[in-house]
Amino acid sequence: MLKGDPVNTSRRPLRHIARFILIGLYTGTRAGAIASASPYAEPGRSHVDLERGIFYRKPIGKRTTKKRQTPAPIPPRLLTHWRRWRDRKLIATCFVEFNGKPVASVNKGFKTSVGLARLPGNAHFALHRRDLADAARGIDLGGGRVPGHVARGPAGHLRPPSPPTPARGCCRDRPKVPICFGGRNGGQLDRGPKRDEKT
Repeated sequence: MLKGDPVNTSRRPLRHIARFILIGLYTGTRAGAIASASPYAEPGRSHVDLERGIFYRKPIGKRTTKKRQTPAPIPPRLLTHWRRWRDRKLIATCFVEFNGKPVASVNKGFKTSVGLARLPGNAHFALHRRDLADAARGIDLGGGRVPGHVARGPAGHLRPPSPPTPARGCCRDRPKVPICFGGRNGGQLDRGPKRDEKT
């Protein structure tokens, strides 16, 4: 075995990212509320009532803000996961934990998993993906929950944001290369080879 070769192990360092994505896609909840979601009613945490099937997204003891954190019903499939994680003692206090401790942010782990999968995206994607999927199925999003950068197209239909265009004049000397996501720079906007690179 050489240095840098993959090693088989029983450790699952990105399991909390999988749980974060699962909760985000099922509920469309903001990252902070997902990270603090707990089956136990504690101050400073979002409470999940597993008996009634309701996700109280606003942390206990926190004042109400303009961010919509209303209680939401939990989809049956997600509720089954959450009950299983609690009953099998796979979680200590929160549903998204790393090494047995609640996470404050998943940005570092999410960046690692996105890099390994070679996908564009960040931790904020789950809410918007959920909104787009709901809109495609004709589900009402409830009072303008769609952020400004997820634009409405013709006839009011939601459409994902188009990739940003390069600033004028910055690419005069570069060859015409189609803009795409992915590639050598870890999911950032790929504007083709740099001036000193050979094509």
